[in-house]
Amino acid sequence: EPWFATASAAILRTQLRELGYALEEKVIEGRHYAIEARVRQVLVAVTEGVELDLASMVAPVRTVETVASILEPVPEDDPQWSAMEYLKAKEIRDKADGKGFAMQRITPEATRVGCIGRGYMKRRSTEPMLAHPTSPDLLRLFTPIEHARLKGIPTELIEGVESKTFAHELLGQSCVWRAFRHLGEVMGLALQTFTTRRDDAPPPFALASAA
Repeated sequence: EPWFATASAAILRTQLRELGYALEEKVIEGRHYAIEARVRQVLVAVTEGVELDLASMVAPVRTVETVASILEPVPEDDPQWSAMEYLKAKEIRDKADGKGFAMQRITPEATRVGCIGRGYMKRRSTEPMLAHPTSPDLLRLFTPIEHARLKGIPTELIEGVESKTFAHELLGQSCVWRAFRHLGEVMGLALQTFTTRRDDAPPPFALASAA
């Protein structure tokens, strides 16, 4: 991630080390956990003595999923399908100008989609859109439920969110669920191991549970 190469990131690392923390960093690739290939870099600061090794964090083997497995039953004549001519025209202009922007036309057989961001409802030209099953000129946005499934996020977390725009904003600013759940498990195990080795240490997460 670009921010990790900035002066702000360097200052943060220095401050955390001066406060006595040990630092671990890792690039987490969403494609190892879900259909969306979102990449995120994390920095974890832990108390000296906590044996946390993020380099050894390996995604568990999972069944390959296709986009077809997460789709809602949207009719082929639903108004969500659109030719999106203005995006296609922009793609042609960008290519002529030597820009590296291109549309992501996703078919149900795909096993990967690119990152879906918070402004997905704006129909931006580089974010993934689903191709119509029988009319190749038509595309549509993924629904909020499909968006959640692509990230592996439990769909009940957006129940009651009536605005599609707001639902996509929530999901677009989130993460690949299984990846960060795995990170939490690795961190929890490290903390549990650390506290059980010290006679004077409180039970794991005692402070958090008392809050």
